[in-house]
Order: sequence, then structure tokens, then C-alpha cells
Amino acid sequence: MEIILQWFDDFEDLVFSFLLTWERFRLRYLGTGLAAALMVLAIEISEVWTPWALNFAWAALGGVGI
Repeated sequence: MEIILQWFDDFEDLVFSFLLTWERFRLRYLGTGLAAALMVLAIEISEVWTPWALNFAWAALGGVGI
């Protein structure tokens, strides 16, 4: 019985370490998405279409979508 409780404890440690790691990466992805969205906004305001505009739009979508 004690070994099963130890397995549950190890599983809990695994889950919470994954969640803490995910939270750290989530903030980085949101920051990247924000920066890319601001670049798309700047391109739209300046009314100059560059080849990079589509890349920034995809980066913003990917960063926020994750």
C-alpha cells in the first residue's frame, strides 16, 4: 500500500513541475505574441505593406494561440 502512495506522490510532483514550467513558457509566448501584434499594428498604421507583415501576423497568432 505504501508503494502506491509513493507513486501518487511522484505523479503529483511530475504534474506540478510540468505546470510550473508551462507557466514560465506561457508568459514568454504571450510576450512574443504582443510584440508581433504591435509590429503588425505599426505596419497597418504606416500603411506600408512589407513582406514581413505576414510573418509578424503569424507570430502574433502563434504566440497568443499557445
